Amino acid sequence: MDEEAELSDGGAAMMAYAQMQFTEMKPEERKAIHSSLLKYCELDTLAMVMIWEDWQQQLRFFDANGKE
Repeated sequence: MDEEAELSDGGAAMMAYAQMQFTEMKPEERKAIHSSLLKYCELDTLAMVMIWEDWQQQLRFFDANGKE
């Protein structure tokens, strides 16, 4: 994986993590994978927070309008 590569899904992230654990590689390669994993996790967490915030907004709307 080069520094330009990006992880785009959970399966790729799991494979990259396993590669870091079980493959001998140069420090530069390990650093590139590590950076890609951090970026992927940051974006994945942001997406989960955005979903949570939307759910909270929808619940407040339904509570305010007396809908279940």
